Amino acid sequence: MRYSNGILGNRKKIRELRKRKGVTQEELVRKVNISRQILSTLENGLLGRITVAMLIYILHQLGHELDIKERKRTFFFDPSMVGD
Repeated sequence: MRYSNGILGNRKKIRELRKRKGVTQEELVRKVNISRQILSTLENGLLGRITVAMLIYILHQLGHELDIKERKRTFFFDPSMVGD
């Protein structure tokens, strides 16, 4: 499962946040008690086996939070283009 919107819309955002904080992968995995492989998977845009709670905790350690918003209604096609 790939990221969709917001902070996760940018596949490399978790990596960018970690580096901006000056935290190594090893430091972060020790703080949040996950494997380096799980963090690497997350930093490469995949959710893998990560839970929402763990994602929230990782973001908290990086000084950010997960923001859930109501999405705007979108259509995969323009209904006005359908003929009578």
